[in-house]
Amino acid sequence: DNIFHGTISPLINQWKNITRLLIHQNKFAETIPDELVSLDQLVEIRIDHNSFSGNIADFCHHYKDPYPLKTFYADCGPTGTCGPPEVRCDCCTHCCIPDQNICLNHYEVSVLKIENGCF
Repeated sequence: DNIFHGTISPLINQWKNITRLLIHQNKFAETIPDELVSLDQLVEIRIDHNSFSGNIADFCHHYKDPYPLKTFYADCGPTGTCGPPEVRCDCCTHCCIPDQNICLNHYEVSVLKIENGCF
């Protein structure tokens, strides 16, 4: 566990050449700023195991090919056994379940939901 907390500043959009945003396992909260969309050089994003909430659909819609993003981890796995995710993320490569301290790809999340009788 790290000790960073609070929110991500909208000024993050000034980091135009950043290729990796690795802020996982901290205590960041609230929503992910819209300004993240302007960072079009990102190849890896790890925002999992924080306390973010909301929908990052605008980000996912923007970050389609030809952008270089290859790896995206967020807390988009189910809360509890079958509860809704903390973050809705259609473009994440891995969805994490913070209370279980695991991250799964979308196929594994679907299998977990079936095993838990969530459908």
